[in-house]
Amino acid sequence: MKIIKKALEPQWFEFQREGEDEKASFLLRPFANSKWVFGDRKVDVAETAKAKFVFCVKDWKGITDDDDKPLPCTDESKGLVYDYDLLPLDLALWLRDRINKVCNQVEDIPKN
Repeated sequence: MKIIKKALEPQWFEFQREGEDEKASFLLRPFANSKWVFGDRKVDVAETAKAKFVFCVKDWKGITDDDDKPLPCTDESKGLVYDYDLLPLDLALWLRDRINKVCNQVEDIPKN
């Protein structure tokens, strides 16, 4: 039985608005099944979405704080970015789409 691990490896994705020089890059990995959040025997959709964001975004470049200093890619800062919608809408939607594509790559692997 062959286990395909390549789809599990983190991948870098770059975001840049047309006509702008600034870029942001994100190292994304697929969401692990063990990270689903349950409450009262049901999936807690809001908490699972946050857990997915925090887990899948492994690193970032080009994300800065109010003082234009690089914002460390920690679970705490990722949680704040997610909870308070701190990313611009176009970047947030792009990032959600990329996370879903990375996760779908694993789901599309043929099973033995």
